[in-house]
Amino acid sequence: MDRSFLLDQLILIGARQLLRQQSIIEELESRGEDSRYARSFLCTLQEIQAMRLADRDRSRGGSSSSSPTSVDRAGRHLRLASDSD
Repeated sequence: MDRSFLLDQLILIGARQLLRQQSIIEELESRGEDSRYARSFLCTLQEIQAMRLADRDRSRGGSSSSSPTSVDRAGRHLRLASDSD
C-alpha cells in the first residue's frame, strides 16, 4: 500500500472518531451529565486529525499548512481566515 492511501484511511478513521465523540457529548448533555472530559478528548481528536490532514497535504506536495487550520465535526481540514485574506 502506498503512503497516500494509508493517510487517506487514517483520515477516514479520524472522521468517524470525531463524529462518534460528538455523539457521545450530545448524549451526555442530553442526560444532563458533565461533558467536560468528553469535550477535552474531542479537542485532542481534532488536533490529531489536523496533523493527519497536514501530513497528507505535505505528502501530496501541497502546502505545509503555514496558515492556521482547524477541523470540522466530520474531520475535514479547514483553513482559517487570516489577516492577509
